Amino acid sequence: MRIILTTENDRARALEAVQGAELGLMVTIIKPPRTAAQNRFYWALLTACSEQLVGGRYSQEIWHQWAKSRFLGSEMIELPGGQLKEVEASTTMLNTESFTTYVEQILAYALEKGLIWTDEMKDSELDLVKLGIRKR
Repeated sequence: MRIILTTENDRARALEAVQGAELGLMVTIIKPPRTAAQNRFYWALLTACSEQLVGGRYSQEIWHQWAKSRFLGSEMIELPGGQLKEVEASTTMLNTESFTTYVEQILAYALEKGLIWTDEMKDSELDLVKLGIRKR
């Protein structure tokens, strides 16, 4: 079972689940890597980039790959047998704060290149403001 605590009702459901759980189970409490609101804003931003920048030549997936490469980089890992392989960083491993920094870097770049805020970006930004992740 997975419960994300966003309301007091969620907290009550989690406590109920723990109290009713059989012994021997494990309960883990962690911060989510990023919020759904952050994810919505991120993909709205990438969509705007794909529509407005470089003549609309690149899809949002290409912008996603470019941004990871530019702002997150990669690392070299050693495989069994001693081979080295370059592995690109993943956005799924970023916590809320790191993801905010990452998205703000993309946004700054895009605005510098002439990006105009879309309605989708404005709507998803309001969710971030409500959650206290972004200030207006």
